[in-house]
Amino acid sequence: MGIPHITATSALARRVCKDEFPSQEQVIGLIAQEVEREVPEVVHTADDEMQTKSVEYQYLVGLLVEAIKEQQKQYEQEKNLYRVRM
Repeated sequence: MGIPHITATSALARRVCKDEFPSQEQVIGLIAQEVEREVPEVVHTADDEMQTKSVEYQYLVGLLVEAIKEQQKQYEQEKNLYRVRM
């Protein structure tokens, strides 16, 4: 799991109804259905009537660290290629 899995998901920032979350004006997160397609292990489906989905964010930390390392490695390789061409 790396950069392609991370870029396949969308961040979501939306204003929520005060009745839904009285203590919050804005919720920022990932769309659970999109995360589930890429990394189903980090999505929880509730045992309720709507089968509400939620992202277990703590399990994404390791994947994000590895994705950053992968991206940094790619950056360094491209930077070295640019230096060789100059």
